[in-house]
Amino acid sequence: MNTPLPDLTSAEAQQPLRHSASCASLSLALIETLNNVLPQPPSLLLSVGSGPGLIEALLLHHFPLRAAQTHVITEYDDDTPYQESDSESDEARKGPTGSFYGIEVKNTKDVNRYLPQQNVLTVPGTWALPGEEITYRVEGLLFIYPRQAGLIRTYLEKCTALRVVVWIGPRCDVDEFIAPLESWGLRDSSVGGIDGEVPENGDWTGYESRPPTEAGSSGGSGGRAKLVEDGEVVLVYRRKPE
Repeated sequence: MNTPLPDLTSAEAQQPLRHSASCASLSLALIETLNNVLPQPPSLLLSVGSGPGLIEALLLHHFPLRAAQTHVITEYDDDTPYQESDSESDEARKGPTGSFYGIEVKNTKDVNRYLPQQNVLTVPGTWALPGEEITYRVEGLLFIYPRQAGLIRTYLEKCTALRVVVWIGPRCDVDEFIAPLESWGLRDSSVGGIDGEVPENGDWTGYESRPPTEAGSSGGSGGRAKLVEDGEVVLVYRRKPE
């Protein structure tokens, strides 16, 4: 993709900003936090419902090691687990070796505008997951304004190697989407919430706790960097110990 990315290092971007291609507000603190909490390459990370791919592209732009891969798979359907070019080696055909993919429903019109095409997989419908050769390797999941809590539950069941899940969405959706996450994992109290706790009154915040010396120019008062706008929530869950 050649679409220019917004500059999150500018003075105007020191607080979360809105962009027409992203449901979630954007900040450098958010991108840095995603990189810090999600598994590092070569662990496989999927962003489910990536759409235009803006946040995903920003993550790869600021942390290009996450974009590294040796070959490409692009599409899943009911009959073909994955498709690859004839030029790929027998070694490559054992399965995908990329470390980051955005997942989007296959449409006649490509909705992706920002994410490099080699980092995009398509599935046939909103209910569908990639094939087992992908899901068994997934260690990190990113959900940005997902529409179905049931789809999250399915991913949690199928991705047996999963270690970390990040959910970003509006405060009003927390009650619906938190249930499968609470059943699967433990919330990382260093990101989101108030004082590291899930508030009973629904009073969420989009701040990340950081030592004041690390907050830098993207930090808020008291060493808390604002990740997203008021009214939005960032939740991080880690798999419960066996």
